[in-house]
Amino acid sequence: MKTTYFKKADSTELPTGATAEVYLIAVKIDNVGGYAKELIGVLNNTSWINDLNPVGKLTFERTAKRSIDKLVVDFQTIQNAVTSSFGEYMVSMSAGQSLGVLLNHLVFPISELWKEKLTNNHGFDFHTESQQQRLCFGEAKYNKNSNPYTEAAGQVIDFIDAGKEGGDAALLSYFAKPESIENLLQGRRGFTIAFSIHSENPENILFNALKSEFIVKLCRECDELHLVGVIS
Repeated sequence: MKTTYFKKADSTELPTGATAEVYLIAVKIDNVGGYAKELIGVLNNTSWINDLNPVGKLTFERTAKRSIDKLVVDFQTIQNAVTSSFGEYMVSMSAGQSLGVLLNHLVFPISELWKEKLTNNHGFDFHTESQQQRLCFGEAKYNKNSNPYTEAAGQVIDFIDAGKEGGDAALLSYFAKPESIENLLQGRRGFTIAFSIHSENPENILFNALKSEFIVKLCRECDELHLVGVIS
């Protein structure tokens, strides 16, 4: 995975009333099969469980193993083409990695590893913790033919309305700094919109996304917003 575009949007590029710091990021995955193998290594690294307190270990160890075993089997089938099911994990995990590399976020395990449902979790796909000690909630969408930022951002709006951030807070407290949990309780948090890009001009897609209705709304409802396009 390599970064092809990275910019912090300036005030003239943001909608009126924006409260968020907004970052635009594009990353490219040249070797899909190789990246699938890399992600298997990430999944199999369960050192994060060892760092938890005894209650956290009891809470997550079995759920994580069950999910990891299934995902590894799925990822092992990936050669040169991105499947729809793998695509969403690819977008989630590469978006989280990009925030870790470019903005020094602490990247938590994808939520599928610590939520009870084995697949199709009804909530945010991935989470990070920023240097400003804010929890950032990520939603990923993959489409083999389009740039689904509208779907990802719309899902985030729906999750906000449904109180999904609060639903994740109790579990995130095992991973996050107490200051970040307190910021969340005070309404200070971030969001990440991650989506596949199919274009020779990913920069244009990112700026088009920044002007879309749902993302304009999110710019006014959080402290940090990251738009991450994944090219494969």
